[in-house]
Amino acid sequence: MRNFGAAVLGYVVMVVAVFTLTLIMAFVVSEGTGMIVASIVVSLVAAVLGGVVCAKVATDNGGMWILIAAVLVIGLGMAALGPMMADMAADAVAEAGMTESMDVSMEPTWLTWLTPVLGAVGVYLGARLVKGD
Repeated sequence: MRNFGAAVLGYVVMVVAVFTLTLIMAFVVSEGTGMIVASIVVSLVAAVLGGVVCAKVATDNGGMWILIAAVLVIGLGMAALGPMMADMAADAVAEAGMTESMDVSMEPTWLTWLTPVLGAVGVYLGARLVKGD
């Protein structure tokens, strides 16, 4: 049970880190390629932090593997739903009549699929930093 709690805590740390770092990134990085690179860095940093926290709380490597599985399942599920969500968002913006005043920017599809993989790698690396393996 402790491993499951460690994975949940690690995931919460990742979400908070992504939110915080993304807010900072929005003020520092301009649109375009810089935003994509910054997004990749944010994903990796947040995942490493989540892996570190998870490994410190977990009783063994089981917590890390639970967190990696959660990152992959949730991330890949969100990537698979991405096109549908983008269509829904575009329809909502069009219905509201805000298309002229609102620039709707989406991340590239390849980045949507890459992010869960980066998350899994980052969690693994973060946990290894703690466990020393």
